[in-house]
Amino acid sequence: MAERFETESTKLSSANSVTDVYTPANMDSSDDRAVVLSVMGANVDGTNSVDVSLFVTATGSTSTTVATVEGEASSFYLAKTITIPADSSLEFVANKVVLDYGQKLRAYASAAGDCEVTVSALEIY
Repeated sequence: MAERFETESTKLSSANSVTDVYTPANMDSSDDRAVVLSVMGANVDGTNSVDVSLFVTATGSTSTTVATVEGEASSFYLAKTITIPADSSLEFVANKVVLDYGQKLRAYASAAGDCEVTVSALEIY
């Protein structure tokens, strides 16, 4: 099996709208996995705090509506409504998270453009 480190950064540009923050690039069989090593959220607003939620869902999930994604049987939260103070960052994953074939990380924030999320992962394929 091959291994590759990946980093993906995403700005949550719409308030309360679900955004893909990490979809493993090299997973194409049920034996493939991605080990999420770190998920950092940075509040780039110099004045206001921002609430951020992070969850795992099926790769086929494309809805941007929070209620729709929450209702999917394949979705589960890693962090829900976590406040990041102005000009601060937060480590969402204190330990490793393993994504199975067909899963990805998605997030949403309470304010548009205030949060940038960076995911570091080891893909095993």
